[in-house]
Amino acid sequence: MRSLICALLAGLAVCVASAGGTAEVNPAVRTHGLIQPDVQHIIVKLRTVTAVKAEIRAAQATSRVAALAARAGLALHKSQQLFGDVHVMQVDPAVVGDSVATTLARLRADSEVEYAEPDQRRFAHAVPNDPLFSGQWYLQGAAATPSAIDAVSAWDTTTGSAGVVIADLDTGVRFEHPDLQWAPIGRLLPG
Repeated sequence: MRSLICALLAGLAVCVASAGGTAEVNPAVRTHGLIQPDVQHIIVKLRTVTAVKAEIRAAQATSRVAALAARAGLALHKSQQLFGDVHVMQVDPAVVGDSVATTLARLRADSEVEYAEPDQRRFAHAVPNDPLFSGQWYLQGAAATPSAIDAVSAWDTTTGSAGVVIADLDTGVRFEHPDLQWAPIGRLLPG
């Protein structure tokens, strides 16, 4: 039975991995069409001008971001103030085909910029909170060892359904074990 479950999970992981996606491996999340590939999204924090009151700084925020983009040679599509002096800029690179790293270097070189970082989407992955998970090699990705089932990729797709029953017949079960005592009912049947 365990071999069948492992084979099903491994097959699911291979099918899901072949579906492709983003640079971040999380097959459960589809990001097609969410981000324009030509436009770079950068989070920028401008240095605070202490001699200027906060209200005046807020009013000047748009012009400061536009001036920064112009100095860096970037075409500014849009900017949005997140809070204080932190803004998200949507820009075209200075030279067609420039990488985000090149754009970041241009912005970071400006004396008005405290920091500049790429605005990237990140997604939660279904990794268990089991403190012993790192030692369970057979659940890790296939790159870790050829016999691993890459359960993490499978868990990103689904963590199961209450409508599916899987039986494991075993004569050596500890009924009091916490992994088997999930609320509201235990996971073991008598017998």
